[in-house]
Amino acid sequence: MKQFYASEEEYKKDNAKVREEVIKEQQNTSESVVKKRKKIAIIVGCCVGLFILFKFTLGSINFSIGLIDFILPYTKGHIYEVRINDTIVGSKVVNSHSFPIIPTILYLDNHSSSNYYTNTKNYYDVKKVDGKYILDIDSYACYYKDNNVETLCELDKDFKVQSNMYSVLKKDVQYTKMAIYDYKEDKNIYRGKFIKDITPYIKEDGTYSIKIMAKYPTVSSLVEVYIHMQEDNKENMGDKMRIVINDKSYDVSLEKNSTVNDLRDLLPLDITMQDLNENEKYYYLDKLIASDPIQIKEIKKGDIMLYGSDCLVIFYKDFDTHYPYTKIGHIDNPDDLEEVLGSKDVNIKFLNE
Repeated sequence: MKQFYASEEEYKKDNAKVREEVIKEQQNTSESVVKKRKKIAIIVGCCVGLFILFKFTLGSINFSIGLIDFILPYTKGHIYEVRINDTIVGSKVVNSHSFPIIPTILYLDNHSSSNYYTNTKNYYDVKKVDGKYILDIDSYACYYKDNNVETLCELDKDFKVQSNMYSVLKKDVQYTKMAIYDYKEDKNIYRGKFIKDITPYIKEDGTYSIKIMAKYPTVSSLVEVYIHMQEDNKENMGDKMRIVINDKSYDVSLEKNSTVNDLRDLLPLDITMQDLNENEKYYYLDKLIASDPIQIKEIKKGDIMLYGSDCLVIFYKDFDTHYPYTKIGHIDNPDDLEEVLGSKDVNIKFLNE
């Protein structure tokens, strides 16, 4: 506006013009702010929509890479004490420690796996108490004594926490899911929430694996145990079995273990065994059976063993090995076994004595 006006009328016109320009500028500013806010609201809405769509379709993404130890220098992992009717059974534990890069969306994972077995066994015979099978589980975290840092639990040969660590019972662990697998039925017989009373799902005679999902902050663990129930009459069965190769019969002296009991349930077997390495015959059973593998340094002609949980093997030569097997028995008179079996596939019958 001017400092001096020739008349009041000129002043009023100039003042009205300035006010009109100010009002117009204010309107333009308001419209600009509204447009920016709308744009921001659209962007935020799209991001929220994409996030909801992503979570609904994919959940979260977990990456596990070989160089992750540079980011996650150690994996936290609890040790689990699993008991059935107060009998401690060994377990296999797989821990997953997730480090959030984008919370709820992107994680880096570090994994560890540990076997907590006792007496070198991975199957455990358990019996009913008061007509029930009750499962209990406790979780212990391990810490280094020198710096009090939580770490993966490590056990010594007596299955005690190593001397440079100490363990603490943790009560913040949630046992969320559980599955029971029946090896004889070859199917899952229970999938659902964690339960302690497993009596309805366990038969008097059978072999089972029980998987339990445990969770605590940033870490999840899959705990797996293997148990075997044995009828009294199985203990009284004979310690002999008979095999027939090309109409020639051989007596077999059997081990006393759960593997033999499970194999007896499959008899009689009339199978064709394939040759491997010109020193053994093998056959994959239709069902998994109990196994208790140990390191067999020396194989003897006539040994019958189980590789894994379903591969039946007859050895017809002596040799050294570094593979683990579960012992089944030994052929009493194996002198001509190599000649009778030959190097080709052969039909063999397995019969109860």
